[in-house]
Amino acid sequence: MSEMPFGFTWCYEETEDEDEQCLVLIIGDPEEVPPLDIDISNILSDKAIAIRPIDGVTQPDADHYHFKLAFLPGMLAVPSEIAVESADWLVSSVSNQNEDSIYLLWTGAETSLAPQSE
Repeated sequence: MSEMPFGFTWCYEETEDEDEQCLVLIIGDPEEVPPLDIDISNILSDKAIAIRPIDGVTQPDADHYHFKLAFLPGMLAVPSEIAVESADWLVSSVSNQNEDSIYLLWTGAETSLAPQSE
């Protein structure tokens, strides 16, 4: 199996002044930057990937998460204020001199990411 079977794309939501902007990071004051939508996909062509909740884990941290997104320090305006708009995902952040880490934890029922279609 591939070490990295996931694809990530991100887009800033369309605003009155701008069209949807994808695969860039906007620099600006947090209150002026539109919400960011992140899509996680399965890039394998032949296998579905199951995402299951982790038994007994109720908060994401450096030891318990499904996805970790790492950014250079200062790339994100306020990592601790990042939120998700889903009851099934929880988010937390840790910042140090090397990186700002965002941890995502799936808490919903088992779900599956279908293989990438050709």
